[in-house]
Parts: sequence; C-alpha cells; structure tokens
Amino acid sequence: MDSSILVICSDPSTARQTSQKALEEAGWKGKILLITAQDPLPNLDDVEGILLTGGADIHPKYWDVQEPLHEKAEPDDARTDLEIKVINHAQEKNLPILGLCRGQQIINVALGGSMYQHLPDEGVPLARTYEGKYSDEKQVLPHSVSVKANSQLAHLLQIKVPRMAVNSRHHQAVKEVGKGLIISAVDQEDLVGGRPMIEGLESSDPSRFIVGVQWHPENLTREEGLTGEAARNLFKGFLDAIRQKRK
Repeated sequence: MDSSILVICSDPSTARQTSQKALEEAGWKGKILLITAQDPLPNLDDVEGILLTGGADIHPKYWDVQEPLHEKAEPDDARTDLEIKVINHAQEKNLPILGLCRGQQIINVALGGSMYQHLPDEGVPLARTYEGKYSDEKQVLPHSVSVKANSQLAHLLQIKVPRMAVNSRHHQAVKEVGKGLIISAVDQEDLVGGRPMIEGLESSDPSRFIVGVQWHPENLTREEGLTGEAARNLFKGFLDAIRQKRK
C-alpha cells in the first residue's frame, strides 16, 4: 500500500494541477503531502519519497557567504532552509528524491555545489532558458538536452535517441556539482563557463535514487511524442524507486 510522498512547492494550487496530477497519473495511490515553507513539516517517518518542485531563486550565501546576491535574484531562504533539512533526512534514510528545476538546484546546493545566479551574465539569453507555461497546456520547447547513455536518467526516461526537446523556465543554473552527484544531461547548444549547461544530475551511487532535471516534466506529461513519453516515464520511475525501497 502506498503511503506518502512529500512535495515541497511555492504554490500549492499550481502543484496540485501539475506535480500532483503527474504522480497520480503515473499510478500513485497514497497520500501526496503538498507543503510550502509556511506550512508545518509533517512527520518525515511517514514519507516514502521527496519531490522538490520549481520556485524562487537560491541565495548565494548557501554556497559562498562572500558572494553577493545578484540584483535580478529573488531568493526564498525559508524554502531553502526547509528543503536542505528534508534532503538531509532523505539522505540519511535513503529515500528517493526527485528534483525539478529549482528542485535540482537545491539538491546540488544541499550537497555542497554552487550555482550561476543569472545566466544572461554568462552569455545565455533568457529566450533560451525562460520559455514555458505553468500548466500542462501545449508547451514551448526552446532547446534540447543530451542525456548521457547508461545514466540512471537515461534508464528512467527510456528514450532511444541521444537528444530530446524540453521546456525551460530558469535563470539560475548549476555551476560546480555537489558531492556525490554526477552529470546526467546537458544542453550542448548553450555554453556556461565554457562548458555545456548542466540539465540533469543524479547520485554517483546507483543504489540511491537522487535525480534532478533542470526542465519541467510535470508540465509535459500531456505532450505527444518523445518529450511527453519521457516525462511520464520519469514519474513512473520515481514511483518504482519508492516501491522498490520497501522490499
């Protein structure tokens, strides 16, 4: 019997229509606990998996106390503190963690990684990274990602081609990768710091399910073709990891 998945979000009404719907359509029958940083934290002993959604920026003090906050950044420190606490618990209990957009970024920061605060300063225009709707309506797909062969992410997405188009809605991005994480997907067309922009991260330990993607698969599950199929497979794979953990 499925128990609970904890979903940390900024807007519960949007999360209900996207992330919660994606989990339910993937076959989840248990509780889905949607919380914001303003809500009380439920008993984590009753939680089997963690889903970290998109949201506001991450303050640079979490990776470098001397790095100033960018004028374009809009950080949410309360959410960052909450997510780091939950990620640490999930690490201790070996709970599956799936991070979407900001969710990938906070996984990286929680594990000691750093971020680019504003991609246009790195030569990547927002037209390449900030196009997309906050719904499951027809999505704008401004660029493609290359998924590394034989990665956990490639296994989850079940795609048979090296690249696929994705939506995108971010102006921060992973810089230095956190401890215990490896790169699983990149945007080959957009170079940041002289290298392809990081679009996917996963645990270097294959026995752990810690997976992050920079795009928004929760908005893609109704899409036709490869992009929609991969999004649906990602949520199914997350649920499979939760159920496998029980055995």
